[in-house]
Amino acid sequence: MIAFDPNTWLMYEGLSNHGHGVSPAPMVSVATFVQAEADWRKVPCSGALRSAMCVFREDYFDPVSRIRRGRFYEVAGRQQPDQWWVHKHPVLPEDVGHQAHEGRFTKSLISFSPMGNVSQRLVTTPRTLVVLGAGAAVTVWNIVSVERSGNDEDVVTMRARSNLGFLPDLVLDAIPSAARERVSAAVIKVVDGAHRSSGITVVDLCRDAMGVILSAHLHLDAGEDAKVIEKDLGALIAKLPPESKLFRAAADVVCKLHPRGKSNEQQRLGTRDVTDADGAFAIEALGFVLRDLGWAR
Repeated sequence: MIAFDPNTWLMYEGLSNHGHGVSPAPMVSVATFVQAEADWRKVPCSGALRSAMCVFREDYFDPVSRIRRGRFYEVAGRQQPDQWWVHKHPVLPEDVGHQAHEGRFTKSLISFSPMGNVSQRLVTTPRTLVVLGAGAAVTVWNIVSVERSGNDEDVVTMRARSNLGFLPDLVLDAIPSAARERVSAAVIKVVDGAHRSSGITVVDLCRDAMGVILSAHLHLDAGEDAKVIEKDLGALIAKLPPESKLFRAAADVVCKLHPRGKSNEQQRLGTRDVTDADGAFAIEALGFVLRDLGWAR
């Protein structure tokens, strides 16, 4: 178990409400599990541990690979605050409160119990996303593996969802004014979906954005008739000049990935499922087209 003093925010750990202080204190974040779109509404507005139902205790973080390891703890029906008997915290020169005969102090602490059976509860299909933080200040993670440690707690390894990819910053002044709002809205949907959605959903969002971008380019930059806006992405690619080989190829990547998300097309073509890595590939292709047009930096 772990616990926090709501007055000093010092951390304790132990068994059955008997514990000792932890120093240095690890990073602990409010955690929310997302298995469906509706679950995003469960992300709390506040990161205060006093009202949290589940928290993640970080044991290891590599900022280069964006790998994070740690343990989940939950309230599990406990009354808050909970009564603990603890030794003097190592950062305190003196402790206060009622002291029992064995030398422990009585404390009212915010308590969490180790989450059990993490692999059965969270490693699911569709994949459970882990959201750490609160409000607009959150990060999103995929569970990579679950390992049972010697103290019978489940140690979880996660990889940052933001590794899906990124889009360059739009240069709004370079985008034709008549299409600026549509292009911006389409790109925002991709950025939002990159953190929240599955690989096939990201590919679909990239396909929609690519259609908006190419139709705006062909109509407002290349002088095509306004009806070009109504055309499918494949038809838009066909209208690009043959000498723009890399530009066409990047757009074609997104166009060709889209059918792979359909079960009948997978059966007909014998292709695999669309993965998160494919979603990242589509995002990079979309970013290349934006940069090549000069609409992004």
